[in-house]
Amino acid sequence: MTTHIYNDHLSKNYLKIYVDKNNIMWIHDYYVDDLKGKLFCYMLKRACDEIIEKYNCDKHMQYVNFSDWDTIKNDNKWKLEYEDSDAKVVLISCDIINAPVCICDAFMCSNI
Repeated sequence: MTTHIYNDHLSKNYLKIYVDKNNIMWIHDYYVDDLKGKLFCYMLKRACDEIIEKYNCDKHMQYVNFSDWDTIKNDNKWKLEYEDSDAKVVLISCDIINAPVCICDAFMCSNI
């Protein structure tokens, strides 16, 4: 996996992204500065654009818990990939072009 780390110099925002062997983007770690969340959204958009350009990625995937999935599952931009009932998590995906909007929308309505 290839790792990319993004730090915003005007805030404490942080983003760590992996690109796997299938050219799928995964967010491994992040921090959203409570006072400068818009800068995080901008950084995420820049990161997605860079990942698309460098790796020709077309998909973002992530695991979320059942509660978070219940909150966002009506957003048709997210797709359920796999559900693990034992671990109480689901694997979801979205088109990488939509990823900044999907992720920021999810932040606004849950604790993802």
